[in-house]
Amino acid sequence: KLKEDFKKLHQKYNTTEVSFAFEELTTLSDDDKINMNFKPLFGKSIYHNYNFNKKSELKLFEGVLETLIELKSKGVLLIGFTESNAFFTKYRIKHLGLDGIFDCIYSPLDTGIPKNTHKVYKDDFWEPKKTEIRYLSKSIKKPDSEILGIILRDFKVKNENAIYIGDKIDRDIRMAIDTCVTSVFAKYGSEIDNEKYQLLKEVTHWTEEDVKREIEFKNKHINEE
Repeated sequence: KLKEDFKKLHQKYNTTEVSFAFEELTTLSDDDKINMNFKPLFGKSIYHNYNFNKKSELKLFEGVLETLIELKSKGVLLIGFTESNAFFTKYRIKHLGLDGIFDCIYSPLDTGIPKNTHKVYKDDFWEPKKTEIRYLSKSIKKPDSEILGIILRDFKVKNENAIYIGDKIDRDIRMAIDTCVTSVFAKYGSEIDNEKYQLLKEVTHWTEEDVKREIEFKNKHINEE
């Protein structure tokens, strides 16, 4: 029931990244929601512990940072395009030490937070100092070749001079192909046969068609290999 509840919420906001999502879960009682933020005499609240674990487990795949730094040293323009909302994009930039490595990142607008939320950090705490953030509509979803075309035009880059790197064949690689841009498949970031992916499918904001398409593209790629 909790998984179904989360899935409805994620589809409502068109993302699995919804701050304070538990406040809107119908499965939880009012007491349950109070207990999420209740701070014991020793240790952290449930919600604080969740955020602590999320932060401590947030890491780049092996070799990614070194590769980005090497590309940057060669004068390569590094542009990101993500479906993650702007706040979570900035959160990752700060914690992963990517500020200034990416020249610019395109990200959807945030869904917002409740007005009664207590803020620990100032509003500008998460703002990158060097990396530019350009905001997209909340409804943006990959594969949207129009957005990729806009990014190329924004930076006056010809299709043949661009390389698109992504870890989803049905979203990233398909989008690059539709835009006539050379694509690189980051295979290490696309694991759909494990327990975590099965959980993701049960709570995802993706439609059934999205999930089916991803599996079909994955199987097709394996067969072609």
